[in-house]
Amino acid sequence: MQEYENLKKSLSVSLEQKKNEILQNLTKQYDEISSKRKAQLEELGRKVLKELS
Repeated sequence: MQEYENLKKSLSVSLEQKKNEILQNLTKQYDEISSKRKAQLEELGRKVLKELS
């Protein structure tokens, strides 16, 4: 029974680490996409202002 509990703890820790790794990757991807989108919107805003002036 002790082996089972140790395996359960080990798997729990592994799952937690994997979850954190996935969350970090998703956050990084989100930040990259948000940054690119912000730059695109700023560029579009400049083009619109240039066209209007």
